[in-house]
Amino acid sequence: MNKVKVLIISYSSYEYDGRLRELVEISQFLGETYLVSKDRKKIFENHLINYSKSNGYFEFLRFSYQAAKKIPGLSLIIADNRKALIPGQIIKRLLTFKIMTICDSRELYIIKDVKHLVGKIGCIIERLLYKKYDLVVCANRERARIMKKLYSLPEEPLVYENIRELYYSSSLDMDSIKEKFDHFFSDNSIKVVSTAGYSLSRGGKKLIEEVGLLGGNFSLYILGGGKADEKKRYDALISDMNLSNVFDIGRLNSDELKYFIKNCDIGVVFYHNRDLNNRYCASGKVYEFLFEGLPIVCSSNAPLMSFCRKFQVGIAGESFSESLIQIVEKIDWYRENVQKASSRIDIKQNRKKLANEISSRMPCN
Repeated sequence: MNKVKVLIISYSSYEYDGRLRELVEISQFLGETYLVSKDRKKIFENHLINYSKSNGYFEFLRFSYQAAKKIPGLSLIIADNRKALIPGQIIKRLLTFKIMTICDSRELYIIKDVKHLVGKIGCIIERLLYKKYDLVVCANRERARIMKKLYSLPEEPLVYENIRELYYSSSLDMDSIKEKFDHFFSDNSIKVVSTAGYSLSRGGKKLIEEVGLLGGNFSLYILGGGKADEKKRYDALISDMNLSNVFDIGRLNSDELKYFIKNCDIGVVFYHNRDLNNRYCASGKVYEFLFEGLPIVCSSNAPLMSFCRKFQVGIAGESFSESLIQIVEKIDWYRENVQKASSRIDIKQNRKKLANEISSRMPCN
């Protein structure tokens, strides 16, 4: 297994993307790992960064191919989400068909659910290319069943759940982080955190309105930011409601994210039910909250409701405010359940399981 050389191709950022970091961890079980990603700085030895505001998708294709050419004995490519599907197949066809290819499917969008042209093109690319890959991976069993039928795959995709924990980096500057954020934690309010950015059309507006109306006993922190137009809508909503207990924290790196979540009381995870991708959500946020000791409040999507019932770590329902109040009334009980659940979840074993399944399918075995 150690002779395997793996190239992960991603149009995302290692620093800000939890599932991409998990793919790297899994790949390191398989062998020597290289990563092409859209980061601003190199994180580890074989990290090949392709970042520039002027760089378009065709430059990403070129960069990925050139990177692959420089890896002697490359035997496995992992394409991270739809934008990596084309470079993965180009490399296989131009270098050698002996390379095994795997794609990790983050989302589950179909053409009728997507409103913009670029998204529709992405759906067409997925339909054409998923069957070209040797293995497809997705984030839960519900998605695997749907994808097999939707894309006429020969078998159900392998499942890798978004079980992940935040870790501090080796370059952690705790004094700087405390100076930046500790003033948010100085009062006695119940501190509620969402890491979904503004997400106003997906449920964020409802969350802001409901927590805002709960008053000063609750503080809501919005992490993740968003696009300029959504920022304007967010600011208008805060102004119109004259809210003083909702805070826009912006996008945080992994060190800042871990510290901020750890100092809050309840995490919120929400999705709408208007398309397959959100209806069958596969959230890693619930695990990030659990491993930092936070009970969760969730929207009423089936996977989230099932998770809350199974582990008794939170409430999934239609009203964020009602769920928050119920959590606070029994918060010590929920915190105890969170500790029990997090101690039972083995992240390393989850990674090894997928790595072993991939290894068993490789031609060298």
